[in-house]
Amino acid sequence: CTAFGLGMFTSVVTNNGKALPRVPGMPYTSGNALTTGMGFKAMQEATEKTGKQLDGCTAAVVGGAGNIGQVYSALLAERVAHLMLVGSGRAGSVKRLSRAYHRVYETLIETIRKEGKESLSGLALDVANLTSVHDFIAELGDKDMPKNTGKDVATLIQQEFGTDPFVTVTDSLATIASADIVVCAASASEPFVGSDIVKHEAVVVDIGVPLNAKQDVKD
Repeated sequence: CTAFGLGMFTSVVTNNGKALPRVPGMPYTSGNALTTGMGFKAMQEATEKTGKQLDGCTAAVVGGAGNIGQVYSALLAERVAHLMLVGSGRAGSVKRLSRAYHRVYETLIETIRKEGKESLSGLALDVANLTSVHDFIAELGDKDMPKNTGKDVATLIQQEFGTDPFVTVTDSLATIASADIVVCAASASEPFVGSDIVKHEAVVVDIGVPLNAKQDVKD
């Protein structure tokens, strides 16, 4: 073999492949990248079919604190108008969501520094246009980003607006009722996202194993 990928639960039991011995010259993936890429493309195509533009949509990531949830959050933050990170409500959920929340802003600052505002849309462009964020980036100059970049930027935004108007962090599943796009990426033994809390004609991308969405959502 010249490459291999970890599927199903083999990624989980090997700590995303970190527990496996290294084989010189053989790359591997935990499968998260492929799962995220295919799901994101499907989401974009489905959204276009509804006649909506991503930069006008509100997106919710259920399981936003997880590995795949964090990647989706970062990707969506560069495109949608508003992002919601939804946690499980279990012990430690808020702390995990906070890390994911700060990572969103860390990724945005990194993108703005590398590519500029020209390639951005949605909330990412709104953030880039803030004077406080512009000054923050200017002060960094060519230096590496500090460890707490995401947290510092989130704090600047909260201080300016009193709350964050771009990214919502919540443990309440009911908030997805206002989302045009719902990404289900939580770890749960049973489906828990039903049609009663999903907006009519919302695009639902369910990559949970087992699935997060109930059958009535698909119907």
